[in-house]
Amino acid sequence: SGSSTSTGSFGRVVSADGVFEGAGSKKLIIDSNSNISLSNNDLGSSNTLFGYQAGNFLIAGSNQNTVIGHQALVYAGSADTDGNTAVGFRSMFGSSAGSVSDKNPRWNTAIGYQSLQGITTGDNNVALGYQSGIAVSTGPRNTIIGNGAGGTITAGENNILIGSGADVDAAAGSNRIGIGYNVSVDADHKTVIGASTQTVVEFGGDAIISGSSTSTGSFGRLRVPDFINIGSKAERTGGTTQAKLWISGSSGVEMIMDNASGTANRRRVKMGFISNVWSLKTVTDGGSESTQHFGVNTYNSAVTFAGTVSGITNLTTTGNITAGGNVSGSSTSTGSFG
Repeated sequence: SGSSTSTGSFGRVVSADGVFEGAGSKKLIIDSNSNISLSNNDLGSSNTLFGYQAGNFLIAGSNQNTVIGHQALVYAGSADTDGNTAVGFRSMFGSSAGSVSDKNPRWNTAIGYQSLQGITTGDNNVALGYQSGIAVSTGPRNTIIGNGAGGTITAGENNILIGSGADVDAAAGSNRIGIGYNVSVDADHKTVIGASTQTVVEFGGDAIISGSSTSTGSFGRLRVPDFINIGSKAERTGGTTQAKLWISGSSGVEMIMDNASGTANRRRVKMGFISNVWSLKTVTDGGSESTQHFGVNTYNSAVTFAGTVSGITNLTTTGNITAGGNVSGSSTSTGSFG
């Protein structure tokens, strides 16, 4: 014993009841459940433990774990429980069912109250937030960020969930992406951005949205700055065949279909309001635009033909028919004219 200013050196300081008292009656109590290791006080190697029962069952061979919090990473007793980071109350707590030696979570990061609480053998998961991934047990490679996110997953894998309450609808749901508050992803290999209350998704800059040849979807309105490619071919480069739909304020709707190499052989069908007449034209690049067309005048319902019109079996109208050329038919053709 000595005065308050006494100094000395000791090989070990022992308190019979585990109580060390400091100034102002503040106490440090280290009992049998207090686990503190700075890579030097556990059976494994390079582990950092701090908390009530933190890393309580780690054995020789369980290495490079960082465990901070009340009952963090408790039920993991296999020799290859490696590389985990568990921070928070019961983060990576595990399961007391069965043998502790069968529990070997590896390379998981759990930060938050009860994050990854149910982990047993899952690996490479990331959970950040209050009760994030709370039920994940055997599922690997899930990324879960948000308050209560991913609460349904147990064995599911390769999911990405970002947002408070973001989740899947099946315990084994896999390869799902959900972004937003309370988003629910209801099928594997599916991405959902925004919950049902979300009304606008906007992409800035020169954003590109693409999919496979079998992709489907529904839109209330589709706006494109130039044209829509149809089929697997890209816009023409040096004679490559293609099909595309061009919608323009000046030329109406234009469908372009290439059926041979060379621009001169490209066929086009144009529909538009031209000279106060709704017209349908077929055009060959390098040739006349009026190869074949007809129009309907929106004011008097007259039908006007220019060029050659063929392949019409019956033509009936209650208005006028005006032809710039000849009107001819077969030897059996019939008709009536005012």
